[in-house]
Amino acid sequence: MALTAQRDGFEWCYGRFLVADGRTERRNVHGLSRMFLPKLTPEANRALRQDRNFVKSQLKHYGLQYDEREFTGNGVKLLKKALEAGKFDSVPPSILELEQQLRRESISTRTLGELVEWTPNGSDELVNFYFLDSANKPDKTKMPDGLAVPLPRRSEYHASLLAKAIRKVSGLMSKREADTMLIAWHEGGIAKAREAGQAAAREAAEARKRKDQALVQSRTDRHENYLHSLDSKANSLDPSPVGRYLLHCESIENEWPDTKKVDMTLDIRLSRQTRIYEASFNIGVAEGPMKLITDQDALDQYLADSEGDEDGESDEDGGSDEDEQGDEDEESSGDETSELEEDDRTSGIATESAPTTTTAQKRIGSTFASETSKSQSPRRRNDSTSTPPTRVARQARA
Repeated sequence: MALTAQRDGFEWCYGRFLVADGRTERRNVHGLSRMFLPKLTPEANRALRQDRNFVKSQLKHYGLQYDEREFTGNGVKLLKKALEAGKFDSVPPSILELEQQLRRESISTRTLGELVEWTPNGSDELVNFYFLDSANKPDKTKMPDGLAVPLPRRSEYHASLLAKAIRKVSGLMSKREADTMLIAWHEGGIAKAREAGQAAAREAAEARKRKDQALVQSRTDRHENYLHSLDSKANSLDPSPVGRYLLHCESIENEWPDTKKVDMTLDIRLSRQTRIYEASFNIGVAEGPMKLITDQDALDQYLADSEGDEDGESDEDGGSDEDEQGDEDEESSGDETSELEEDDRTSGIATESAPTTTTAQKRIGSTFASETSKSQSPRRRNDSTSTPPTRVARQARA
């Protein structure tokens, strides 16, 4: 998230006032004189190499007009001539005013929370904008009732940056309360900021609630429209779970609020084997493959085939000592128990039958969502999250 605003060939971006063409920052007269007078220094040569528009940008920053015929090569001669004539001694008031306007525009389009989260100097921009004057001096006439700034959840880093920015301003005080930083010039301002912050939090919560309800309704409408489209085809099509499903899980959405912005999905497609479907899920914070099997006979056959493949691989490797394998199984039995419990939840979907298309849609979607919410921690993006056949086979035998 960048704080930007552009006009008249200038822009305010990432807390800096730049010439838009080349994105060059203004150098003060002392720095330019040191770099180019009486002759070019290594610093000047480096600046010219890194930015071919360096001289033109400096001339624009100081509002200097020139004839294009005067500008030869990289413009160093013109720059040195203007420096010696004192034309870089001051910046025109119109350009200084434009700088402040762009700065205000870039900040005013962002919420307080966005300013705090923006690094590296978003907190400084916030404090300067709301509590300093145009000369960057403390201005106690600004924000007399204080300001309540929401902080990112569980982010001590952003809170510390804001506190550091506040300490730079003489006379400005602050108080942190949970995920809010109260800033004011006096204790009375802190109290008023608290009241305003609580009111803003209630309003924001109501807005989020309305937005979430609208999103749920939109998804529900899409689902109902899809089910309605199947009514006329129900008698002519064989029941099948193939398709894309929208998932909903409050546990995931509460823990990772950003997942509300995207659709959590389950995609089911045909495989080369009858009554076995391949699937992939995406719940925002994790995604991976699955296998869905529609009845117990198909599941038993799949496990038997998988076990046979594993036995064949073991024979090719020359087998293994049974006593050693027994000891290994005893040592790992504790770990296996917890893994089997997790796999049991996963296989619960695979063994669900699909008597009708509509029933299967509702059952698979709701089962997947509810079982996902039970899991302790969603696995990060990983293409190997399908249940190992051998582990399910042991479970089936047990």
